This record gives sequence, C-alpha cells and structure tokens, in this order.
Amino acid sequence: MFYETKEDLLDIVVPYFKAGLENNEFCLMVIAKGLPLTKEVAQAAVRRAVPNLEQHATAGHIEFISHEEWFLQGGDFNVPKVVGVLRDKLAQALARGQAGLRVIGSPAWLLRQRQKDFYIFERAIEQAITDQPIMAICSFPLPASGAAEILAAARTHQFTILRRNGIWEKIQTTKAPATTHSLTRRELEVLKWMATGKSAREIGQLLHISQRTVEAHTQSATQKLGAANKTQAVAIALLQRLIDVDELTSCRQK
Repeated sequence: MFYETKEDLLDIVVPYFKAGLENNEFCLMVIAKGLPLTKEVAQAAVRRAVPNLEQHATAGHIEFISHEEWFLQGGDFNVPKVVGVLRDKLAQALARGQAGLRVIGSPAWLLRQRQKDFYIFERAIEQAITDQPIMAICSFPLPASGAAEILAAARTHQFTILRRNGIWEKIQTTKAPATTHSLTRRELEVLKWMATGKSAREIGQLLHISQRTVEAHTQSATQKLGAANKTQAVAIALLQRLIDVDELTSCRQK
C-alpha cells in the first residue's frame, strides 16, 4: 500500500484491524521508522472504531510494536530473526484459539537503505506466509518514495493499492491502455527518462528540446495525473503502467 498522509494510512489501519478483531484474528502493527504516527495515535484511532480495544489488548488479540522490536532485534537487521518473530506471533495466536494473524508494517526504510536485503526479506516473508493463515500489508509513504523504489515495491507484492487525497486506487498489474489517460507522447517520454533518474537538462539533450520545454511537459503531466509533484507523477505513471517498465532497464544504460 502506498499512502500520501498519516490520515491515509490510518484509513486502512482502522478498518483492517476492526475486521481482524471481528474475525477472531490477532492484529499486529509495526510502527514504521520515521513515521509521524506514534503507537498512541494509532491505538486512539483504532479505539474510536473498536470501543472495547483495551479488552482485546489485555486478551492478546492486538499489539502495537516499534520498528526496532520487529526489524532490529539485537541491534541489527536479520531476515531469519524477523521471519522467526512472525512465525512465533502466529503460533501464539493459534494457541489462543485465534483464526490467524494480520499484520501491517513498513519495509520502506529497507528498500531505501539496503535494497538487496529488501528483496531477500520480501522473498522470505512470502515463503513464510504461503499456505498460512496470515494477511500482511506493507506500507510505503508515497511522498518519500522515489520512482525506482515504487517500481521495486510494486513488483515484489501480489497486489498494490494507493491511498491518495482520500481516494482509493487499485493499481492494475497490466499496462493501462493509451485511451485511459490524456498524456501526450512527449510527456510520456519525459516521465520515462525522469524515472531513470535523468535531470531536466539531460532529458532535454536526449530529446533535443530545451530544458524549459522539458519542465513544461513535466508540469503538464503532473497536473493531468493529479500528482502533487513530479516524483509522484512518475510514481503514478509507473504504477499504472503508463511507462513501459521493461524499457527502463535499457534506458538506464544510456
């Protein structure tokens, strides 16, 4: 899940956990690193939808833990340890007679700082939850995510949803038809090169147009996609497959 604001994140956390508690599932939230969302704020938001939250917490039906408790046990990130915590939490829930586990956390920091470990982690988690009564959501802050990070995150998860400006979107895994948007060919070209990390000056040289023209195309594409800035415009174009992702690798080599 990509979200734009703290409120957008809570808009999925609250109903997600409410449904889990109603279905007798153990609910676990890992408070993301650097997120302006404390354990207290998250608990208060869930409590408004689940008045008997304290009873659930006392019974061990819901838990809010820190980033360090989940990802950095012993002071360092270790994939087997994180997977071990997940399996332990599930075993404890099943022992209490609960139906399963639903968890929400954010590996966004791992994708930004240690991309190789991010892929290893995602594969390990996928293997750990396969055929198990576990539902997991990985959350990523849209404003802090670069185009390459968004593409990597979307490709390593089964489903991708976007919560932006209070609106839900399910990101399709197939390329969007050209008729579903109003971007011009030149605007798409500019976004494609931006996704590879090229500056406006470099894109102008590649397309044989001025830097000012590149910036005009960027602004136009950003407005058409309803994005707040050019980074979000590239992210939306990638997620909706408006940009040919298979072409990006060869473009980066140029």
